[in-house]
Amino acid sequence: MKKKIGIAFVLIFIASMVFGISRIMKNPEQYQKGDPTLEAIMDACEVNQEQAESIWEILQDCGIGSIETIAHDKMLDGLYSPDDLGYRIRTKEGNDPVLYLNGSGEVNMIRWADQTLYPKP
Repeated sequence: MKKKIGIAFVLIFIASMVFGISRIMKNPEQYQKGDPTLEAIMDACEVNQEQAESIWEILQDCGIGSIETIAHDKMLDGLYSPDDLGYRIRTKEGNDPVLYLNGSGEVNMIRWADQTLYPKP
């Protein structure tokens, strides 16, 4: 009797594993976890994946290694160029730079503590 119950549990376990794997195979994009930094950039800046990757690459080139939060600040809009949108970035390192994007979602400028980090002076 115990042997039959054990076999039943094993069969249920195997069936549930097969079901789970088949669900993942049918919809892999639903179960893939993206880069949280890129997702934060895409959400806050309303840009696509390619633009977010470009923004993140430029931020890393400027020495920004992590992003805790990124938020649009309307008071920064149009500060250096008429179509600029300003975003405040909070980092784990505490250096909190400001990102300026043009209307096309491209980086115009990155500033921190009255210094221009991008484009490189």
